Amino acid sequence: MLPRGADGNGASQEECLFDMDENVSNSSSPSGGDVMAHVVADRLDILMMVLLAYIKDICYVNGMLELTRTKELYQDLVAVFDKLILPTHASCHVQYVIFYLCSFRLGLAEAFLEHLWKKIQSPSNPAVIRQSAAGYIGSFLARAKFLPVLKYQLVLCYAIIERNNRQLLPVVKSSLGGDSVTTNSNPLDSFFPFDPYLLKRSGKMIQPIYQVWEEVSVCDVGGAKWPVQKDSAKVFRDRLPETAVDTKCLLYVKQREFAATTPSDCSVTVLGSDDATTCHIVVLRHTGSGATCLAHCDGSSTWSEVPLIVKAVRSLTKSTEEGRLELHLFGGFDDERHTSHKLSLNLLAAFSKQNEDIHLETCCITELNDIVVEGIHRPVVYGIGVNVKTGELFPATFSHRGPEDDLRSARTFTGGQMANVYDSSREVVTIGPCNWSPNLDIGFWLAQDDETILQFCVFQYMSTSPQVEPPHFVAHMKATIQFLLENPNSEAFFPEGAPRLYQRTSEGLWERQAVR
Repeated sequence: MLPRGADGNGASQEECLFDMDENVSNSSSPSGGDVMAHVVADRLDILMMVLLAYIKDICYVNGMLELTRTKELYQDLVAVFDKLILPTHASCHVQYVIFYLCSFRLGLAEAFLEHLWKKIQSPSNPAVIRQSAAGYIGSFLARAKFLPVLKYQLVLCYAIIERNNRQLLPVVKSSLGGDSVTTNSNPLDSFFPFDPYLLKRSGKMIQPIYQVWEEVSVCDVGGAKWPVQKDSAKVFRDRLPETAVDTKCLLYVKQREFAATTPSDCSVTVLGSDDATTCHIVVLRHTGSGATCLAHCDGSSTWSEVPLIVKAVRSLTKSTEEGRLELHLFGGFDDERHTSHKLSLNLLAAFSKQNEDIHLETCCITELNDIVVEGIHRPVVYGIGVNVKTGELFPATFSHRGPEDDLRSARTFTGGQMANVYDSSREVVTIGPCNWSPNLDIGFWLAQDDETILQFCVFQYMSTSPQVEPPHFVAHMKATIQFLLENPNSEAFFPEGAPRLYQRTSEGLWERQAVR
């Protein structure tokens, strides 16, 4: 690039840097509304603003784009992108440096897309890199205002095909019983690298080149098959406040879990789940057999989870039994990142693609489950219960989340996928086996105050909606981290890869049973 210590006009490097700082401070002095709430987020905002201003100063000379310098900077940034950004899942904001540079000239955007295309096509690249590149292509095309998208429709189609073809990846896992190959849901399936830019000051430089996602209301996607009735959501919301459920008849379902049973079950009367902010709680019930499944979905692998839910109900229903499948959806709100909205649309689409004739009865999701309190959007309904004897659904809250709340939370925290936690034929709760490895770095969070953790959740992807999490969210997260630190290896909980089984006692408690 430029000779050390001078720019193209002979000015010293130090002078350029000080000039740039003066320009940034003069044009973007922070008003009260521009300062990020957390000091680290604010620092990141300032750094991104300085970096974007530096990129523009390097590429433009006297208001004209200097091609040689721009190409050299592009090559340097692409090298950094390949080494650090592309392999990092859920990177926040830093990837916008290449997005911003590509907006200067169409040729740069085309070169970046071609670079990503080659990453996808090369069989020598790891599958995770090829998938990440496909995600970047789709996201770049969707968000870049400066790009003639029609020209690249074929590229976008390829990205979608690549994602669908690789949604299930074979993974080798080691355990006490040796190595085994399993098929796990793709953790990059929900990766959209150019999500809405949240930093306020530097965001002013991104906003003019950023295509805002124009939502389709969940009320408009049902079509002739599933007309979404707003009245069903209102009727359900009007049943608040939540019902406190007797723990002696409850089976609690946590995030990325599902459970199914029938009215003949002597151990479970109510299936329930709560703490759903952007997550959705799904209830599918057959009106003839009464077979009911409740699942807590977070969007990690919706298209592979929905068939499991349908199969769970069908397996408990005789083929000759009269009745129909009825679907009830709850959760989500009008969140800034549109996480709820994406999950709502995916769930509706996934259920509509099933071979079964499914009737949508209750749809209390996203904007139909949204309320604004002190200027902040939040869910109306956080939790629900379903009485498997009668089919009654009701808003609910739960004081007991057992058995093995910490262990089950640790499974989800460390990336466990959707799991069936109940064997209704034996009336036994089944947990695991699952796998995790020691990670002492997470101990950092135990020393942080609640406000710090909630602010960092946005950038560390511990929560998609930290501002509206329930009051016990931070305490629960710390308890899970403490559990993982005290139990750095999962093998001790599952000797020889056997699950942990729990049966209801006469006192209504879940008691661990020996594996037979």
